[in-house]
Amino acid sequence: MIIDKKYLPGLQKDVPFTTKNSYIQLATVEEQHGKLIPKLRSVLLYFDEEKNYFYFSCSNKTAKWEQLSKNPIVSAVFLDHGTTKQYRFEATAKLVTVESEPDFMQKIWQALRLDLREPLWQECNDEKKEIDIEQMSPLHGVVILQPYYSDIFHLNKNDFAKSERVQMTLHDNTWHVKENLSPLHPLPITELIQ
Repeated sequence: MIIDKKYLPGLQKDVPFTTKNSYIQLATVEEQHGKLIPKLRSVLLYFDEEKNYFYFSCSNKTAKWEQLSKNPIVSAVFLDHGTTKQYRFEATAKLVTVESEPDFMQKIWQALRLDLREPLWQECNDEKKEIDIEQMSPLHGVVILQPYYSDIFHLNKNDFAKSERVQMTLHDNTWHVKENLSPLHPLPITELIQ
């Protein structure tokens, strides 16, 4: 479950995964000189309603793939400018390749926009041969995200003090929800499950 079921319809309305591009900002971490450095980028996020998880496609040669192979945790945010709602979440990441799940990967490839398939082929086409974007690129990877923490912040543009925050954390397969929280200070995750 990506979010408490009470909030799923609002998420699907505000983040229209199937009707327009739902780009989110996604952060991973990379170790550099003994320090963990956050790395932020935009990704096109999809939602699989049947299996109830988020996912995105990318090349399995990217820095984010390498970062997630070492530390499979992400933090992400989506801001709907129309409703002024911000959805933040933290999630575990599972990396999937054609070798590990060929049928799943073929299904995702067929659903992938054509303009996103071509760059995956161009990256491994050193000899500039003719490519068939109907065939899956050997570099195609999918990252499945399973949130364990969510924060929904609804900004009141006219009176910040009347902004609303809902936080939830997944513990023992149950979402623990706290509503009407301070717009300034989210609760630490440990306080959400008490």
